[in-house]
Amino acid sequence: METLILIQYLYKQEIALYPLGRNLHPKKRDSSYSSVYHIPANLTPGNLSYKITTEILSSHFSSVGTLLSVRLPYTQTSAPRPKGYAFIEYKDSLSLAKALKLHHTVLHDRKINVELTGGGGGNSIARKSKLKIKNSRLNMQRKKRIQSENVPEMIHPSRISRVKM
Repeated sequence: METLILIQYLYKQEIALYPLGRNLHPKKRDSSYSSVYHIPANLTPGNLSYKITTEILSSHFSSVGTLLSVRLPYTQTSAPRPKGYAFIEYKDSLSLAKALKLHHTVLHDRKINVELTGGGGGNSIARKSKLKIKNSRLNMQRKKRIQSENVPEMIHPSRISRVKM
């Protein structure tokens, strides 16, 4: 109970300090951009094949909207390979919402996980609470979508416990 109260308090402080959210400050973009300011719309696909490339990711995720960037982290070993996740930035939040529906789609014979980006690194209480809030909202949206679409067979077995009503 105390943890929940702390999370709510931190969330209220975050809203008071940054009405649009800490990572949602307008950023200047180049002149090819349709608007002068941009609010980042980032997501992280996971469970990716180690043979994946940015081109394959771009083609898979550009089907739902305009991509700004695709970053694929590599291991720092003698034979670098992708780490199994990526960072994708969309031009707008509408495209991001469509991209979240690509959760559990198959890419290179693997069922990928598509989640919201946590917004920076670190293990601070504020960041962890922000992630909990984002993920709980996302899970609620998924529950609503599953109810409206009425297709429970599309749910991966490892996620069924999260969406049971």
